[in-house]
Order: sequence, then C-alpha cells, then structure tokens
Amino acid sequence: MTALTVAVALGTPDAVSGELGQRRQVLLEMLSDPGIFPVRHDHGTSKIRSREWQFYHASLAQGIRVEEANEFFASLPVQRDEWLSLMLLNTFCEFEHVLAPPAKCRMREIILSYANGLAQNDLSAITAVSNENHLINWKAVYLLAQQKFGVQDPSRCDEANESFKRWIQYRIQRGLEEFNSPHYVARSLHPLLLVFDYSDDASLRQWAQIGIDSILGNYALLTLNNVRGGPYFRTIFTDKFGDIAPLDENRNGFDDHLYEVGYMLFGNCAPPRYRKNDYHYLVPCIVTTSYRLPTTLFELATNKLARGRYEVKARRRDRFGQFYNQYYAITPAYSLGSLQNRVPLDNYHSGESTPIDHWNNQVWELTFADPLKILGPKRNLLSLSAERQNPSTANMQFKNVLFYKGKFLDYNGNLSDGGGSYSTEDAGEKTLHFWSVSTADAGKVYVGIIDYARQGGGILEVGMEADYPSFATFQEQLRRAKSQCIDTGLVTRYVSTHGDAIAYDHGQATVNGEPFALAQYATYEGPWAKSGWDEGVMEFSINNSTLRLDARDLDHPRRAVSACGQD
Repeated sequence: MTALTVAVALGTPDAVSGELGQRRQVLLEMLSDPGIFPVRHDHGTSKIRSREWQFYHASLAQGIRVEEANEFFASLPVQRDEWLSLMLLNTFCEFEHVLAPPAKCRMREIILSYANGLAQNDLSAITAVSNENHLINWKAVYLLAQQKFGVQDPSRCDEANESFKRWIQYRIQRGLEEFNSPHYVARSLHPLLLVFDYSDDASLRQWAQIGIDSILGNYALLTLNNVRGGPYFRTIFTDKFGDIAPLDENRNGFDDHLYEVGYMLFGNCAPPRYRKNDYHYLVPCIVTTSYRLPTTLFELATNKLARGRYEVKARRRDRFGQFYNQYYAITPAYSLGSLQNRVPLDNYHSGESTPIDHWNNQVWELTFADPLKILGPKRNLLSLSAERQNPSTANMQFKNVLFYKGKFLDYNGNLSDGGGSYSTEDAGEKTLHFWSVSTADAGKVYVGIIDYARQGGGILEVGMEADYPSFATFQEQLRRAKSQCIDTGLVTRYVSTHGDAIAYDHGQATVNGEPFALAQYATYEGPWAKSGWDEGVMEFSINNSTLRLDARDLDHPRRAVSACGQD
C-alpha cells in the first residue's frame, strides 16, 4: 500500500490536488533537476547517496526516468547504512509497483543488511542511549523491514513496537530533546512519516500521526511565515570551514530543514532554495506522504490575525539530563526568543570538543518573517565551543526585552547592508544601535540595542510602529532609559520604553519588583498551546479549532480534532 493509496483510505485530500499539489510539484521539480549534480562536496557516502536517492525518488513520483531509476537502485553496493536503509524503505514502499525485480532485490539486501545488524542495538531505548533521531530510526527500519521482508529475529518486533509508542509518549510529555537544531527535528520526523504512510499496524500509524502532529504543532506555533525563530541553530560559522559551508548558504532561515515541510503544508512562504551542501532526507518523503495537517495546525501557522501578539514558555530536557527553559514573544512582524538564564548547550554537555561543537550555540534570536533578516548572539569561538569559554550565560527575556551575553551577530549584513534604517552612537560606557525595519505584515519594527562592550553583554528591545509616534520617539525613549550592565552581564537592569522595570542579578530576575521565573516552565504555556510538564497531553487551539493529543495510555492514545485535513 503506497502513501497515496493510504491517503484515499484515510479520507484525506488527494496528494496531487489544489495548491498543495502545485507546491508539491515545485519540490519535485527542484529535486529532479539534473542541476543538483555534481555533488559539490564529497563529504561521505551518505551525502552522495542522498543526492542520488532524492533525484530518483522524485523522478519516480513524476513517472519519469523509471528505467534509469531501476538501474540506479539495482547497482547500489550492499552496505550497512542507517540513512540509506531509511531512504530505500521510503522508495520501496512507495513505488514497489514500478520497481524492477533487480532493483527491489538489491534494495531488500541493503535494508535487511542494516535491519539484521540492529541485533546489538537497544531497540527498547527511548532516550539517553543515542541521539533521539537514531533511536526512532532503528525502530522504524526494524518494523518496516520485518513487515516487508522478515528479519532474523521477528520476536524483537514486539519490543520495537512498544518502544516506538513510548518514544512518542515521552516527546508528548517533555517535547523533543534535540530541539536546538534545524536538522535533528527533521531527522526524527522522517521515520514517523514512513510508519504513518506504510505500516500495516493501525495502532502504530495512530501513534506516528500523534508524533507528527506534535512536531509540526511546535513548528507552527514558533514560526512566522514558515521562518522559525528563537533559540535555534541558524548559521554555520564558516571562518575555518573553507568550502564545506560557503558564505552563500547556511546563514539564514532557509537552512531550517523543516522549511520545505512548511512550504508544502503551510503554503505561506517563498519556495525553498536547494541546499547543495546538505542532506535532503526529508523532502522526497514529504512529496509522497499522505499526512495532512489538521486544520488547527494550519490555522496556527497561517492565521496571523487570530494569532496576534503572544508569548510562549516551554521546557525541554536533553538526552544528557539537562533542562532548558524557552521564552518567546511573537508578533505578526517578528519573533524574539531565547533560552532563559545560564544555559550551556547540547555539545557542551557531551564533554567533547569537535570541529562542529559550536553549531548548536544559539541561545537567543530576533527573527523576521523574511528568512534573511536575523540577529543573534556570537561569543568567543576561539576553541570552537562558545559555552566552554563562557560558562556564565546571563540570558533573560521579558516580552519584547532581552538581556544578552556576548556580542550580537548581524546575520547577512542586515544592519549595514540596507536591511532598513540603521545608526549607531556612543554614550559613555555603552553604545546604542538603532534599526528600523519595514515589514509587509505589520509596518515598521524598531530595534534598539544598548551594548556594554567592556562587560560583554547588553540589552535589546524591539518595538512595533503602532506603539510609538515615530522611530525618533522610540530612539529618544531608549536614550533616556535607565540601564545598567555590570559584572560581565550577570547584573543587568533596565526600564523599558513601556515602563517595565526589569532586573537580572546572578540568576534571579524580577519584573516591576515581582519575582520572574526563569525556570520550571511547563512543556507549553501560552494562549495557543498548553501542556503540563510530564503530563502526556498536548493541546493546540486557535480560532475555535482544537487539536488534543493524549499519549498517557500506551494502549489507548487519543487524538481529538475539531476538524482535520487541509489542502
């Protein structure tokens, strides 16, 4: 049964109809364009295989190059590779009816080579043993390989079946562990989509759907025109990486590996650009999946009028047992998001120092609906690990005001290269930066930065044009605002242009004299998403539409929707 057949069986919209079908075709043509070759960087076989696989999977989806695709799949060398197995399962299950026997035989050999090699892996693990995307990959590959071909030890399928459900249950309770990355979330989404599309087990499909909903609900909640803001990795600092990540890529919102998913399912953004330096495991999958957004998540992602301005608090636990408290202020024009207080990040906890150790060092970000307009932090990268050099990260946010540590990073030269009206001026021990940015949806946005260079920190405030008589008024109010930043930013105080007295003192915060929590947040707390920590229930609601995911009972999960399906 292919994903498109499942779509009919589930009563969801046909995969090639309407505007969604048009966006699907844009992605298919992008993936099947011969211009994606040659591979610019031979960075391991996975990258080469990914490029070839996406090309032929997209070609088969269009009914073109069928003979050539069969020759390619039949010629693949047998090897044990996790990602290649996942990719080939995707194509085998979707296009089994048009694949030639030699191609199917070789794909079967490769998939079973990996699946049978999982005998030494802990298929019952739901956290801690490995990155969470690998854990769910193992289960999905094992279960689908058993369903299609049989494996050496079918008795382990019961173990994989139960732990597949428990993996999703845990993420409903506490959110994803690999939250601070644009690609790990996508890597977890891929196996969930495959199980939803191709499993013969109705219970597994239901659990997969709940897992997919939870990931895309988070994405819809925190995106603005499909651009995700907040404490997410946005850039690879390319100073010492040469041609692996050239300056024309990996420095903007397009780098989020869920961007293509949002483009197809939300339809509220510009088409993606092909990333020649990265993997596209997920994109071929979403162009043939039968999954459709419930109306609640579509509205949450696209209905700016209903969303308005809102705040979100969230808590996450990583696989090393560390807890992170996230804070977002989101408007129709910008998103300001951060991790609260002292927050060493994922690779710091691993205790390893690798050339990519700083890839996940984002702890705050000002993001506009334009994927290129982004500001964020930059710290001492001399030893590649920002947090290793700067363990006392003084980060605090209250609504539209952020206390930051380090220097702010002007991605893509927004400030200096015509992103709007920009000026800077010295004011004694501090430097003031002013930025006025025009937006399509909410007029101008004003950004004020009070930077204390010698203290290695500062204050950022963002304002909407509707809240001030003029940009000049905003600037003058910021000049007159009382502010202090001492002890390398561990003591910071500010009275905002709205009159809020905000103070941070060595991990303790107050707003207008009242204690302000920097930790112990819920899994979600906000007007459009609610979930108590460890509760196992997530609820997204907007515009009289609700999606409720109840994962408390492994045998009887509940997915309640007010309406579903969106094309």
